[in-house]
Amino acid sequence: MSTRDPGRPGPDEPDEAESEQRGHERTAAIRAWAKQQGLAVTDDGPLPAAIVAMYEAAH
Repeated sequence: MSTRDPGRPGPDEPDEAESEQRGHERTAAIRAWAKQQGLAVTDDGPLPAAIVAMYEAAH
């Protein structure tokens, strides 16, 4: 019988803070890539889906 709390991540699962940090790092990487490509992106706020799609296609 497992004693793990189903609401808490297991040892191999990221917690919310880790997931959020990775999300911020990914967004920063996409923003930097877009700027290097000469694409217009803001320094904050959500990224346009088209920019994310172009980044994913390039990587």
